[in-house]
Amino acid sequence: MALLLALLSLVFNGYFLGRTTPNWDFYSIYLSGPYAWWSLGGPFNARGWVPYVFNGYPGASAFQNGSWFLPIGAAQALVPYTTNVAATVQWLLVCFGALGAYLLARSLPLPRSISMVVLTAYFFAPGFFGGAQMADQVRGWSLLPWVVLATSPRWPWGRWYAVPGAALLLFQFAVGAYPGQLVAAAYLIPCVTVAWLMQGRDRPWLRGLVTSALSGALLSALKFVPALPFLGVIGKSNAEPGFSWDLLAGFFIDYRGLSAPINTSFVSSFLPLLVLCAIPFAGRGSAATRVGVALSVPSLALAFPGSPLARMNWPGASLSQNHVSDFRAFWYLGLLILGAAGLARLRDTNSRRTRVWLTTVVTLMAIVVTVFALWRPGRWATVGAILNIGSALVLLLIAWLESGHRRRALPILALVGATGLACASVQAGYQVPWNVPRSEVETAALGALSTDLVARAAPMVVERRPERRLSPGADLMEMLTPDGDAAVFDRSYASYGYVNPRNYPSFARLAASRGTVEGRALYDSFYGAPSGLLPVGPGSSLNPEGLRPPCAEEGVCPDWTFRSVRYAPGELSFAVEVHREAAAVVNESYFPGWTARSCPSGGSSCVDLAVTRGPLEAPMVSLPEGAQNVTFRYDQPLRTQSLLIGGVGLLIGAWTTLAAGARSFRRRALRLSA
Repeated sequence: MALLLALLSLVFNGYFLGRTTPNWDFYSIYLSGPYAWWSLGGPFNARGWVPYVFNGYPGASAFQNGSWFLPIGAAQALVPYTTNVAATVQWLLVCFGALGAYLLARSLPLPRSISMVVLTAYFFAPGFFGGAQMADQVRGWSLLPWVVLATSPRWPWGRWYAVPGAALLLFQFAVGAYPGQLVAAAYLIPCVTVAWLMQGRDRPWLRGLVTSALSGALLSALKFVPALPFLGVIGKSNAEPGFSWDLLAGFFIDYRGLSAPINTSFVSSFLPLLVLCAIPFAGRGSAATRVGVALSVPSLALAFPGSPLARMNWPGASLSQNHVSDFRAFWYLGLLILGAAGLARLRDTNSRRTRVWLTTVVTLMAIVVTVFALWRPGRWATVGAILNIGSALVLLLIAWLESGHRRRALPILALVGATGLACASVQAGYQVPWNVPRSEVETAALGALSTDLVARAAPMVVERRPERRLSPGADLMEMLTPDGDAAVFDRSYASYGYVNPRNYPSFARLAASRGTVEGRALYDSFYGAPSGLLPVGPGSSLNPEGLRPPCAEEGVCPDWTFRSVRYAPGELSFAVEVHREAAAVVNESYFPGWTARSCPSGGSSCVDLAVTRGPLEAPMVSLPEGAQNVTFRYDQPLRTQSLLIGGVGLLIGAWTTLAAGARSFRRRALRLSA
């Protein structure tokens, strides 16, 4: 724990002092999405409608918005989830992941000194630094060692908290990690389970594993079942890259000079050379070796560019933009465990022959690092290469100096220090992805500090929604800008923002409607107007009269007059006087879940109105003649079903906990009576 605190204070002091944050996409859906979902009620919000960006969208359609991820909910319950709070949650996740890697290493079992090397290397894992902008990727990297530990026989299955603890970890991994990482886990955790089964069957483990996996999967339905209506168009948006020497170089040197044909955040798989050099010495039959092989070999085969399996369209492959980002955490953890197993064996079998082989491996690997560093020259590449080679030389020096003391532990400070320096030079040394000035970058992204935006936020419930801010961009990608997300924090409204448009076709169709000058003017006039009940013309097209001020602003339309009575997230109410039956639309985005009801002013029974997809992807109804109150509500589809399924998962965990507690109480009572 002292080592973890020291690393934290040295590396992330800017985070918890509020001076720095991650960069780029961190200021998009990863910031505004969690704030929107949790500030609107989170699990207790039956509407689930986020009205502030892109003309409104269902929170359930945003897989990467941190919904049901409890650390975010706990933070939002204490203070608003602004950038400083989000950065604080992120460094806590880094520490949690490093601690999980340490406990996993200790459980395998590896010596304490070697486990501290694992902790240090995982603290500097590339997913926490180069990939810091991707908050869901960070959550996956943080929870992965815990998931591997909680599904192993080394988890304390005899304790009362074993099953609920494992179920909670699996649940949080499922709802917090990037969707592609879930697919990777579905392939690789069974591989690790098979590796454990090869060492023998443990009935308490198997019972606990099945129970916790079932409970965690049912709890995950709370997030994924309501998302089912929005899965129709998810597809692979980027072609999987072919083999690139840059990706291979990412194991050995600084990734700043690398230009692999994927996102820069996914290039690095850097492990200190002392760990890589120790991999060939991992004992064949040890638990650490089995787990390391089960994690690293299948993940590299399935995802590393150039592998035949990586080119196959295996089940789940379409859920992600590229497989490198999905499987990288698994092969990184697997190789790290293999290296730790090799270090442990070098400690115990430090013969002359072993030292000669280690010298050969270190020499060859040093040549590889040197070649890559010369191939991608640069000041930081040179410094990183020198420190990386130096880490292997430290291992080699310790091996030769300790040749007469076979059972003596390798010096902890030397190994940990060499690991930390090599990792820090590559990951922490390049600060652009993970450590930028908060006020400067946040103001550039959102137009103001999120704390200031929250402080001046408008009321959530108003009589009428005001006009929306309009995007200066013409196509979809130009509309995906984080400055629109400022509307989430100050509760203003925007017709654009930084959301993931791949989850539902409305986004693409809305953007396509702006492809011409006339279409853009129509789109902006319709969605930029205050909330209203606007007329539909012949052929289910917008009636131009509805976009003129008398109708759009004053509520005097050709076939009716309206007055906005109430506007809240997922609810619009109007007092309407309809002269003759006519079709009308409200200027919100259409998604499955919209309902409408008309209640006549004379006290007659209310009637439900059928809601269909209207022009410009807006909810459309047919208004009956007469004076009436018309209310549109968005009710999250499949919410009841998800709560029932999640409730069953919760009951399974609670029942298992109570049963285990009762057994423990009986055993204690029997011991006392004896």
